[in-house]
Amino acid sequence: MATKSNAKVKSVKKKSKVSVDGTKVPVLKDPSDSLFGKIVVWILIFGMGAIIIVSLVVAIVLQAIK
Repeated sequence: MATKSNAKVKSVKKKSKVSVDGTKVPVLKDPSDSLFGKIVVWILIFGMGAIIIVSLVVAIVLQAIK
């Protein structure tokens, strides 16, 4: 019987936006759940890596010009 009540509580917690003390809590989605979210996350990751490489190349070129 305890298992059924725990299952009900878990399902209510996922659907509900109201916490135990009665305050409203926003339900946030994980952006990597959807395909669009995964694409955006990977673009951000590769962009941060690319900016480091590009800035290193620019610094080397500017030092070579002087």
